[in-house]
Amino acid sequence: MRKIITLTIALLGAQFSSYSQAYDGYNDFKIFLGYVNVGGNSGIEYQNDYGRSDFFSWGTQVTYLINTKIDNDGEGFEKGLKFLDSFDGGGFARFHFREALNLREDVDTYLGVDFTVRSLGAHAGFKYNISDVIGFYAMYKQSFAPLLKGDISLSEDRNGDPIESFFAKKAALSVGITFNLNRR
Repeated sequence: MRKIITLTIALLGAQFSSYSQAYDGYNDFKIFLGYVNVGGNSGIEYQNDYGRSDFFSWGTQVTYLINTKIDNDGEGFEKGLKFLDSFDGGGFARFHFREALNLREDVDTYLGVDFTVRSLGAHAGFKYNISDVIGFYAMYKQSFAPLLKGDISLSEDRNGDPIESFFAKKAALSVGITFNLNRR
């Protein structure tokens, strides 16, 4: 796994020229890869962030929980469906405050709203670029309600008891790496 991550970083750094700003505004394109903890369940997170103006961006996100601490295994076809209980994906809109607060170019703070398959919520985050291509981020999310497929209870476990949703009405903390993919 470390070899794959190292190779990905090397390829991204070789293919793209970039800017040193944490948020560049219009046409800014960043990828976020990181660790996420949703309500005590750990996993991985991937995001694309597209800048639309100096203050606004939108994007997509996918979260997969690896360690759910719940026996959610089924048999046969049911096992495949229960595997999907650990996935969540959707979109977000963000409002950036780097220019408004007159912050350094390598720092950005933002607030946003999340609308995913399983929840509707808000988030606040911080980005810091350490080089032209790579930076770090930290983000706190709070889900306020289930959305399309985020019922408060998932399918039943082996005993017939309902399993609480992994995403709806949960807090999440994520940290990770950002990659700036702006082309000159």
